[in-house]
Amino acid sequence: MNTLPPSRLNILLAEDNPVNQKVALLMLEKGGHIVTVVEDGELAVEAWRTGQFDMILMDVMMPKLNGIEATRQIRQAETRLGGHIPIVAITANAMQSDQEQCLGAGMDGYLAKPLSPNRLHQEIERAWLANSECQTIKPSEKDDLPILDHADAMERMGGSEALLRSLFDLFLNEYDNYLGNIDKAEASGNQADLIRAAHTLKGALATLSASRARKKAEELEQAAKAGEQPRYRPLIQELKQELASFKAVIART
Repeated sequence: MNTLPPSRLNILLAEDNPVNQKVALLMLEKGGHIVTVVEDGELAVEAWRTGQFDMILMDVMMPKLNGIEATRQIRQAETRLGGHIPIVAITANAMQSDQEQCLGAGMDGYLAKPLSPNRLHQEIERAWLANSECQTIKPSEKDDLPILDHADAMERMGGSEALLRSLFDLFLNEYDNYLGNIDKAEASGNQADLIRAAHTLKGALATLSASRARKKAEELEQAAKAGEQPRYRPLIQELKQELASFKAVIART
């Protein structure tokens, strides 16, 4: 294993959401790490084969090849080639079954979105020190969820209003695509696409601390996973209402 201290690692970040990419990249580079970003599992496996990385931060749900399957491919290759690169899962899910799936795939750690600098760096250090226990770090849950938890968002942005504003703008640019993917999946009856679309939107909303809209996106994702088709349309309408409220708030922010 590389002997670099945890504050100076060469990290491969596999994340398909541009908002989450930018936030994680900022946190990692601020911590002194060197970061390479890829947007799907196939590219993560290819980068691992050709690069010299100390650790991988692996989003679980990505296109082409998800993080679980990408990790399994890396672990299978390591049985032939030797070595063991620490892989930490990053996911918008925070359920026991997701934690077990991480362990089963050979991951070394687990972080639930939205990320915070402290949780991210603590898990990097823990995984680097080869602690084999996979820890689930959950975001705080609130009984009365705000439309926008501005203080939480500012903590994640390192206190930068300019960065937060730029991410709001990036989210608004992707807004129609987020909803279009959900509507298209629901209209076609494609369960896998609906799960993926709701999950992607949930991750972006969590990063931006859009608490109420994130909760609705999560409810839609869980309904899609359970195949509860009668709930799709009502949940989508509720999600759109929360998103409209969030847009109105950030337009004034």
